Amino acid sequence: MKTISNESVYEPLRLRGGNGSEHESADGATVEPEEHEPTNTCQRRRARRVGGRRINRSAIRELRLQRDGAVPRRRQQKRSSKATVKIASWNMRGRGLITAVGESMTAENKWLHVNQLVKDKRIGALAVQETHLTDSHVADLHELFGKRLRIIHSSDPTNPSQAAGVAIVLNREQVEADQASYKTIIPGRAILVSLPWSDERPLNILAVYAPNLNKYNDEGENLNALFWTEIIAKLDELPHAQVIDIMLGDTNMVEDGIDRLPTHADNTAAADTLDNLKLMYNLSDGWRHAHPTEKAYTYHQKATGSKSRIDRIYTTEGINRDSLSWSIEQPGVETDHKIVAVTIINMKMPCIGKGRWTFPTYMLGNKKLKSKIKKLGIAFQNEIDGSAYPHEWQGPKESLQRRYARFKRDLREVARNFCKVAVPLIQIQLKDLEKDIQQMLNDPEANKEEKVENAAVLEERLSNLERARHSTKRKSSAATNRLRSEVATDKYWAKSNREIRTKDVIRVLNVPGSAPERSTTDTAEMTEVARKYHNNLQTADAEPGGEELREEKIQQALNSIPEGMDVPDVQKERQGRHRELQTANVAERRL
Repeated sequence: MKTISNESVYEPLRLRGGNGSEHESADGATVEPEEHEPTNTCQRRRARRVGGRRINRSAIRELRLQRDGAVPRRRQQKRSSKATVKIASWNMRGRGLITAVGESMTAENKWLHVNQLVKDKRIGALAVQETHLTDSHVADLHELFGKRLRIIHSSDPTNPSQAAGVAIVLNREQVEADQASYKTIIPGRAILVSLPWSDERPLNILAVYAPNLNKYNDEGENLNALFWTEIIAKLDELPHAQVIDIMLGDTNMVEDGIDRLPTHADNTAAADTLDNLKLMYNLSDGWRHAHPTEKAYTYHQKATGSKSRIDRIYTTEGINRDSLSWSIEQPGVETDHKIVAVTIINMKMPCIGKGRWTFPTYMLGNKKLKSKIKKLGIAFQNEIDGSAYPHEWQGPKESLQRRYARFKRDLREVARNFCKVAVPLIQIQLKDLEKDIQQMLNDPEANKEEKVENAAVLEERLSNLERARHSTKRKSSAATNRLRSEVATDKYWAKSNREIRTKDVIRVLNVPGSAPERSTTDTAEMTEVARKYHNNLQTADAEPGGEELREEKIQQALNSIPEGMDVPDVQKERQGRHRELQTANVAERRL
């Protein structure tokens, strides 16, 4: 079996959502193992679960440090200004209909909703399971959504349109989809995709759809356990040692009893073989690492009310360190699985700001805000025509452009302050329901039956609200497309037919005038280099004495303006000149 070399040595430690050295203290010093700690692989496997739950070594270290009077180190706050990409996984439970945009708005037209999900949630790569796609289906989908999406798929070899199927949907707006490469590991079950990530190497994502935990072959071997063993063997057969950065998908099993409701342990053989894969590629459960004791579930069985967290994302220690947020989200589509997602930072990219603030579309119909904006506009109009000031005072000595800029700043400030308190009702209801569900699932005093029943009711309400919000967006998008498409004078049509691609990012700049010649990747220094370059362009072709000539022309233009002319007179003069030009044009045409 091949070994994978990494910068940090991965110790074979069984953690529920974390990894690290077995015998390493918080300050990095090596400590002697205590009697109850496992010191070899066999002992580690037996000591994997304590009371049905895995050992959380990070918590143990903090308790020891607190016992010894030391203060545990806190995880440093990450900078959120780097380029980020959102990776997600979702079991879509069947292909559904594949029809043209706008022809069918039913829940069965799932790929319309997938396109909307990827766009609204800004997902860069979405791993989907149980896709039931064939090559012809994917060709039809690319015909419909190819401008935004690239679908890399693997079908079940025996029954491609009715069973299994796994795919990764790439958003061209977020990632370099056309430059991605892929390798089918197990047809219909596992696919490996490599995305452009940094100059050193790509980001390798392994999407999986494991068999059901209760299925066995003729020899009595568990198919889920054999699946993980086969993945290890297939990866080992690749010509070059492969690094797996992210493994995600529907595992159809849990590693801990805490991830099931009602709580119970799963097949240990499947957990052991999955452990071998995780240890081989230094992978850990990122969501559990971020939420060590929280109970949350991704799969809900309506018949029994049972829940489980079988959809998971495993990452390396480096990816986990560079992650911003881990989430379990409602898809807004009729299904029994939720979306699991993580946002990761590309530390090799330069710092990128948050961009400009835009007016939320849901506030366009708010009467109170429109009334405030109208008052601001009337006040600005009165300021321009001078009616806001006494006759003996002509107002501040400020140009109209500066006054208009000040009006826009005031307008933006009023809108932003109003948006902070005016949140859509459905969004408030969604947050309240999510909070109630978490409180119910993590209530230590509630019994199992009560948790199952109450959580099922709350989950149904949450799912209905999310579907309603998603459906509203879908209908609004379809109506806009029907109203504004194929209108030559509308920018919407031109924009919808434009190629979608990622934003061009300047990764490095040469520093002019440096000796010896050097380049920089620092964002602040690159900005200064660009500023100096564009400033120098203003005088690059200037002739000697050109500045004096420029000032002379400016003064001539200013002297041509009659003194004491107010704004209404200027407007009347412009209107008169416009009429003269129109009359002259008509006379020329008659001739």
